[in-house]
Amino acid sequence: LAYNKTNSKMYAISAGGSQAELFTINLATGLATLLGPVKIAGQGFKATALEFGEDGVLYSLAAYYDPLKGKLLSIDPVTLVATDLGSTGIPNPVALTQRSYFFADGFESGDTSAWSSTTQ
Repeated sequence: LAYNKTNSKMYAISAGGSQAELFTINLATGLATLLGPVKIAGQGFKATALEFGEDGVLYSLAAYYDPLKGKLLSIDPVTLVATDLGSTGIPNPVALTQRSYFFADGFESGDTSAWSSTTQ
C-alpha cells in the first residue's frame, strides 16, 4: 500500500505470483478499484512493495522471482508504465520506505537472513 498526500489516494499493487496490477483503495469503504496492469517496456512483471517518495513519485520493487528482481522501479499511476531505475544492491528486496533516502528490506528465500540497504 502507498498513500499519495497530494491527491489523498491510497494505492495498492498486486503481489505474489501474479503480474503487477495497480489499484486505488477507497479509504471510506475499503473497496479496491483496479486501474489496470502495470507494464515495463510493454511487458508485465511481478511486483512487491509500493511507496510514494517525498518527491511525489510512486516506487515499487520487482518480486524476487521476477527477472527484474533487485530493481527499483517508478510507476506512473496514470499511464501504468513502470521505469527501471536500477539495482537496489539487495538480491531479494521485499519492502520500501522513504524518508530522504530509500530503504529496501530484503530476505533470502529459505533463509532467515534479513538486511536493509540505503539508496540515494
